[in-house]
Amino acid sequence: MQNNRKATGGGYSASAIVLIGAVLSPLAQAVSIDTGNPDLRINWTTEFRLGMGWRTEGISSKIGDDPTGHQSDYFARKGDMWKRRLDVLTEMDVIYKNEHGFRVSAAGWYDNAYDDHDLKNNPRLSSISSYSDGKLSRQAQRYYNGPSGEILDAFVFGTFHLGSVPVAAKAGQHSLVWGVSQVNASDAISWSQQPANFQKGAETPGASPKELAMPLPQLSFQAQLSDTYSLAAYYHLGWKPNRQSEGGTFLGGPDFLYSDGGRIYAGSFPGLGNFYINQGEIIEPSNKQRGNYGLQLSMSPDWYGGSIGLVYRRMDEMQPWPVNFTMDPSDPITGMRFHQVYNRGVDLFGVFTNFSWQDISWGAELSHRRGTALDSTGGPLLNDDLDGATGNTWHFLLNAQAALPLLPLYDTGIVVAELSYTYLDKVTHNQEVYWKCESDRDGPGCGSRDASSFSLILMPTWLQVMPGVDITGNMTVAGYGLHGNSAVLTGPAERAFSWSLGATADINQRYKIGLLYSDAVDVEDRVGAMGVTDRGRVTLTFQTSL
Repeated sequence: MQNNRKATGGGYSASAIVLIGAVLSPLAQAVSIDTGNPDLRINWTTEFRLGMGWRTEGISSKIGDDPTGHQSDYFARKGDMWKRRLDVLTEMDVIYKNEHGFRVSAAGWYDNAYDDHDLKNNPRLSSISSYSDGKLSRQAQRYYNGPSGEILDAFVFGTFHLGSVPVAAKAGQHSLVWGVSQVNASDAISWSQQPANFQKGAETPGASPKELAMPLPQLSFQAQLSDTYSLAAYYHLGWKPNRQSEGGTFLGGPDFLYSDGGRIYAGSFPGLGNFYINQGEIIEPSNKQRGNYGLQLSMSPDWYGGSIGLVYRRMDEMQPWPVNFTMDPSDPITGMRFHQVYNRGVDLFGVFTNFSWQDISWGAELSHRRGTALDSTGGPLLNDDLDGATGNTWHFLLNAQAALPLLPLYDTGIVVAELSYTYLDKVTHNQEVYWKCESDRDGPGCGSRDASSFSLILMPTWLQVMPGVDITGNMTVAGYGLHGNSAVLTGPAERAFSWSLGATADINQRYKIGLLYSDAVDVEDRVGAMGVTDRGRVTLTFQTSL
């Protein structure tokens, strides 16, 4: 799995940087620019990725006939294209004496499938729209349609000594993901360490937290205290929410989420038309430049054959309670508004390890969160508190990565397996709005005392199937709920999972062509814990570096 470096950052002007990079970067991979100075190196790379997608599954009546979900579901019918997207990524590294330098990267995109900004509708529900203007939200228009762009990495780095201690430091916009999670993000030590690109995650079952991480402005360092001990830390200079899969788009969930202009259909009355609960202010942390930081002490004893890390993090969470209601006397019909609310001031204590045993790379995490956001009914609370329920939780991860056993079916390959477990210790705030599951069919959105899930990724490779061509398969089952529904946001639910099956051809280590089928499964057709269950799709991609 590759480490994705695409992330959130600057504004529309970044598209100009991407286009300049596409035009000026020479036609070669990882271009080194001759500076005439042996101490100064400049590397420049520009990557292009073209993606096309078709819906292969019909519209489910349980989802398509829902007044709050029909506009996403009718974006594309069976056989229609839902994606015609070009992504461009340009990166430049300037390094002086292998000790100091800076890195800048930017991304741009355009998806022709979203040129029409008018929301699609179930013909029987054409008068019901989750947006008053009947169009995609501003966020969807920018991040799905474009053309647009953004600055990704933009930081300086350097190495120096404090006495006899070597220190590596970064300052600026970059991403940092601690822990060893391979698939599960909701139970990971890295939960809300960086905003996650769930727009990409909705398309790619099994994407790791590192692949989905988007950078933030921050200061970070790692100091090698001795041959055995190292100390790392970061301090965020800004805060951003996760990038969501927007309502009205093909892989969107409820139509009214996650932009700032949605509304929930509440009913209709003859002669008076439709009634809606309008969205109020999105409640984010009041001070985004302070209060998010982390410390990590790592140990690599000679006798252990691996490493052990201790972690403390203080954070404002980046996934919201999506629908928290409040009374609104200014609305004479419904008397309410709903808000997206982000939880603040969570403490995380964790320990992780990674080691090799029996030719298998093992990783494990154990973490405890205090005051984390829990699945909530939305209220409203009589005291006008907009927060949902919070509580203390325990999280455990165990994963393994190994070479596939030697078989005549393939030449080589890897397998990744991960088991996760969540335990709700207690609800500590707003217990009256904690949504406790009565059965596994109540999810997603409700929680049980504990829950577990399993993920499996198989990637067999066939070498030189023709001159210069290697093919790698991808068989993924992500987040299969073994039992219970996780009480934390975005956690797994019993018998829900996403899956994909496909292959990628690597041609002369310069071009990649991939074909992938993806879908989600739940106990019934619905907007499930791991995706919407009637969006089976085929995606064809072409990628190259120039």
